[in-house]
Amino acid sequence: MDIQLTDGISFQIFESCEIKSAVIFITAYVEYALKAFKVNSIDYILKPVDKEELETALRKYHQLTGGGKNTRLTLDNIHQAIQMLTKKFKSGFVIKVGEHLRSIEVTDISFFVSIEKATFC
Repeated sequence: MDIQLTDGISFQIFESCEIKSAVIFITAYVEYALKAFKVNSIDYILKPVDKEELETALRKYHQLTGGGKNTRLTLDNIHQAIQMLTKKFKSGFVIKVGEHLRSIEVTDISFFVSIEKATFC
């Protein structure tokens, strides 16, 4: 579970209903670690996710729950989650300026505008 969700902080879930399953937090927010362990958390992993840390957390989960029945499905889901968390995005674009090509960093782009089949950033 991540801390910051699109519709609020994940701790609100614990306030509105009882969660009986173990939770592994994967987040960029170090300041919520203590609070996480008060709500059934068995581990708290900071982004970017370290594969060994995640494997350790999963071993802990399996030890606590006697898991292993759906290990293949669990591992497939975790593999997909890791790919999503470590997905590399473009850091820049090559754009045409007149007759020349120019490289522009993503951090320098605020927005794109298309007018009559021409795109501006």
